[in-house]
Amino acid sequence: MFETGLLAVSAIAFLVVFAVLTVLAVTIRIVEGLFPAPAEGDDAPLVAAVAAAAAAAYPAHQVKRLVEEP
Repeated sequence: MFETGLLAVSAIAFLVVFAVLTVLAVTIRIVEGLFPAPAEGDDAPLVAAVAAAAAAAYPAHQVKRLVEEP
């Protein structure tokens, strides 16, 4: 029977994992190209969600200004 050393098995496993991660990275790049991120400034759904959550948590209050902190 053919016996493979531990170092060879480890190297093959490393190369296989590297190849799989490369394929995943290329796939993510292709998907990002097909479905680009929405343009900046399109925050209407986010503002509506925050206002709805605040209204549910604090019914007597109203959201007047929403500021994003870095």
